Formats: sequence, structure tokens, C-alpha cells
Amino acid sequence: MNGDAEERFAKIRRIFALKFSQIHWGVHGIFPGLIPCPYKNSAFDNERDVKFNSSTRVLDGDELRLTCVWAAEIYGPSEIDSFYQGMRKFGWDVAEAGISDHDPVAWVQDQRMYGLGGSFHIGPVGRDSQKSVFTPRNFFAPIPDSFKFLDVSIYQITRSLTCVVVGFVLNDQSTKRYEEEINLDRKTYAKKHKGQRGYSIYDVRIAKREAANQVRRKYRDEACLWLNMHFPGFFARNAGGNQFPSMELLVTTPDRAFPERERRGDAPSWLRFLSLDYARELWCSKTTPGLKVSLDQLENDLRFHVISTFFRENSKYFRKELQKISDNDELLTTHLSGPLKEIFVHHSLRCLLREIRKNLSQFNEQIRFADRGLKSKKTLLQNLKRMEDFFCGKY
Repeated sequence: MNGDAEERFAKIRRIFALKFSQIHWGVHGIFPGLIPCPYKNSAFDNERDVKFNSSTRVLDGDELRLTCVWAAEIYGPSEIDSFYQGMRKFGWDVAEAGISDHDPVAWVQDQRMYGLGGSFHIGPVGRDSQKSVFTPRNFFAPIPDSFKFLDVSIYQITRSLTCVVVGFVLNDQSTKRYEEEINLDRKTYAKKHKGQRGYSIYDVRIAKREAANQVRRKYRDEACLWLNMHFPGFFARNAGGNQFPSMELLVTTPDRAFPERERRGDAPSWLRFLSLDYARELWCSKTTPGLKVSLDQLENDLRFHVISTFFRENSKYFRKELQKISDNDELLTTHLSGPLKEIFVHHSLRCLLREIRKNLSQFNEQIRFADRGLKSKKTLLQNLKRMEDFFCGKY
């Protein structure tokens, strides 16, 4: 009799354990970040997190600095008025006192009228709060807090295409954000997918990569938002304001970025967090050793973003009078910006052609489905109007 009672009790206990496990799994699936997995081994996870945190740091003596982020906008015949309005809003339609006889707006108008081509360097742009009777500069603007100043240049690509390149030079605190986020200790965590029953587990390496991507997006988005707000053009209208061509400059010590195939096994793990472990398309400067530019490195909303890097110690190859700027990030960035901006303008033009090709493909697809209702016919007429504007030089 006692044996039968113990068997019934054991059966009831197994049923309760099964029900509790099912409830535990169900609640865990809904709140994976709050309710741990029933079979979670905390000791093993903690030991693995410590190991990954230690092996993915930027080592003492190594250097990783994000010094500048550039963003570009292009103006065709239908967008150029927006460019003129932005210039006049900031009072940039005047010549630099004692430096130039031409103001930027008059220069662009001459280029678009006579088709000469070239570039106009507006120069450094300070904050509105820096205006003073003792300051000879004419160029000021509201600047996001992450940046020290702006560096603005205008390029006349063709007679009807004007490109504006704005460099956002980061302040001392912002330049270290990549290194700080990568060196910050993190833990493995679970993240639920919105609208789905499942979830994903992010270990330390994935968490650090996500943090680095957030830093990249933060400064890039601030730069693109500034252009979209003050100088909207083709990309602001055609890509929802978040697909501007952009570029960042990373200064490193030692030369870690984009290692050759045979050296990748010895490369530090943190390169993967910034997509610096390999390059799909890499340009290396012959005139400035250590300067590298990677095109088409990123995807999705960062597909127009370019990564450029410079090995600081290679500043010893500069002319003797320039070698002293190696420890000054602002002067070093200014010196490197010349060749970088030229590449960036060509990249921006390529992005423009990609967007135009995408728009034409979308028009073609929408035309094929235009017979499915009144709404589709209205969309067809709108698209035909946009195609007409494009081919007539208004787009």
C-alpha cells in the first residue's frame, strides 16, 4: 500500500514538474531577458563572457580614433534652389573677408552657367556662439554637440550637378567612442524578435558589434540629418533622408585595419566589430602611405557609407614641416581630407546613379501593375511625370 502511494505521489510530482517546465518555457519565450532558460548554466556563461571580453579589447598601446564623418548631397536642376536657400539662410553668400573675391553662391552660379567645373572650399564653419567682432570668418552654423566644427566644400561635377561635402570633425570625447564601447565589458543576453514567438541569443562578440554599429549610426545619422534639414537635395528627396553618401575616418595605431589575407589569423578580434577585418574593394594611397579607403563595405541602410583608415605612424612620410601634425587629430584630418574628399565625390556620383537606376526600375514595375485600379493609375501618372522631369532635365 505504501509502495502504491509513493508511486502515485511520484507520478503527480512528474506531472507538476512537466507543467511547471511548460509554464517556465512559455514565460521564458515571452520575456527571455527577464526569465532565464530552464537549463541555463550561469557559471559557464559567466566564464565565457569573461574570456570573450578579455580577448576582444583594444589593447593598451593600441589606438582607435574616429576623427571625422563626411556627408554629401547632390543638386540637379530641380534641387539647386534648395542649395541657394540654405546658403543664404546661414549668410554664406558672401566672400570670405580678405581671402576670396567670390562668394560661394556666385561661384556655383557661374559654374552652372558656363560649365567650367572645379571646387570651392568654404573652409571651417564655427558655431553661432563663436561669432565675434574679433573673428574674421563669415561662416557659422548650428552644429550638433558631438562635433567641434564643420569643413564645407563645393564641387561642380558637371554643368548641371553640384555636390556639397560637409566634414563633421568630432570633439575629443566623441573620437574615443568606438574604443570605449569595444572595451566595455558586456554579458550574453537574449533578445525577443518583435511580432515573433522566437528570440535570439547575443553573446559578448555580437553585443560589442551591435554597440559599435550604434556608434557608427549615431554620428552618421547626425551628419545626414543636418544636411537633410539645412541643404536638402537629391538624396533627401529620393532616399527618405537617411541614405546620404557618407564616410568616416579612423586613425589607428598600429596598422591593424584591412589586413592582408595571410595576416588575418593574427588580426585582433575587434576589427570584426567595425567591419575592418577584410575589404570588398580597397583603395590604398600611393602618395599618402597608410591611407586606405574601403568602398561597398557595408549593407542595408549603411550601403552608401565609406570606411577610411590611416595608420598614424605613417605621418613620418609627410613633408618635414607636416610631420609635427601627427599628434593633432584636427590638423591630421584636415591634411588627409584632400584626397579623401576627391574619392568621396566620385563615390557620391556613383550613389546618385544607383538611386536613379533604382527609381527607373521601380517605375517599370509600377507601370506593369497600373491596370489594377484607380489608385494604381494615379501612381502611374505620378511616375510618368517624374520620368518626364528626369529626361527633361528637371529631376
